[in-house]
Amino acid sequence: MIRRIPEESDKIERDRRATFSLQLHPWGEVQYLCTITIEQIVFQMLLDTGSPSIWVSSDLVDRHLWLGKNLLPVEQSPSLRVSQEFFYQLYGLGHVAGVKATVDMSLGGMLIRNVPFGMVMGGARDVYENPFDGVIGLGRRLICPENTNPVHHFFHQQGLMSRKFGFNFQDSGSSFVMGDNLEEFLPNHVTYIEVVDGPYWETRVSWIFISDTGFYTEDHRMMFDTGTNSIDVPGDTHMAINQVLGIVRVLNGAYVFDCEMLPSLPSVTFQVQRRKLQITAKQYTWQKTTNGVTSCFSRFYNVSPESPVGIILGMSFLHSFQLIFDDEAGRVGFVARQGRSSIF
Repeated sequence: MIRRIPEESDKIERDRRATFSLQLHPWGEVQYLCTITIEQIVFQMLLDTGSPSIWVSSDLVDRHLWLGKNLLPVEQSPSLRVSQEFFYQLYGLGHVAGVKATVDMSLGGMLIRNVPFGMVMGGARDVYENPFDGVIGLGRRLICPENTNPVHHFFHQQGLMSRKFGFNFQDSGSSFVMGDNLEEFLPNHVTYIEVVDGPYWETRVSWIFISDTGFYTEDHRMMFDTGTNSIDVPGDTHMAINQVLGIVRVLNGAYVFDCEMLPSLPSVTFQVQRRKLQITAKQYTWQKTTNGVTSCFSRFYNVSPESPVGIILGMSFLHSFQLIFDDEAGRVGFVARQGRSSIF
């Protein structure tokens, strides 16, 4: 276990089985937020494997725009050390910007000194209108020099733990874990998928199968991204998938269908490196009730033209499994969740 050693030392002692855990709080049906504490202020954070930077919003943002946010008080934060380096992180939703800094941060009851992060002073509307106060980037490498290093890299450089983390999704309560021997916390054998070296957790999906129909997708790069809730695929593949599923009606840019179809919708299978990862219909659909009327929607979307990859498997796919991200070994591990997914 991890434990604090005497106050005269700022280091954390650990044994070779060290891990720490953060409770996850549901945000919608498939996404989650965790909390960190800086200067006794609790921040709601999104865990994002699609980007490297960790950042929090400061009280230098426009408060008329960043409504309902917990903001880092720049002048009342004794551990804060601000640099003159520009910070910038771009997402599919837009960007955030500010300066690079360090601060003492508590994660899972563990105080860590001088954590590098982006102190945000502004950003795009589609970012600040989300409910989180900041993002913990869990990508593999910096995308540009204005990013900050992924937090698991910093922990490893400080000798705290390995560059391995995971998501333990449970109906009764989910958690994010970092450290060694994460396989011991999972109930079944872990199936690993290798990823290429680079900034993303990236590989390729060879085929997408729906019943007896297959769509060849090997030509497209793919990444596993906990920062988005959808499954984004190329436009022609998206149209073909919806045709096979019988989902053809569009409402406000999303594909909608009669909820009576839901029990008969087939599972969708993604073949990756000769492994088949299958999710049930409830994992790739969602429901919304307005004025007593319930509509059902597909979580498949066209990939953005600005996306660095052709396929993004977001949380509607990833939440269907228990996960281990192993940066040192360059692989992502999957364990099926009963009633949600299968691996064969």
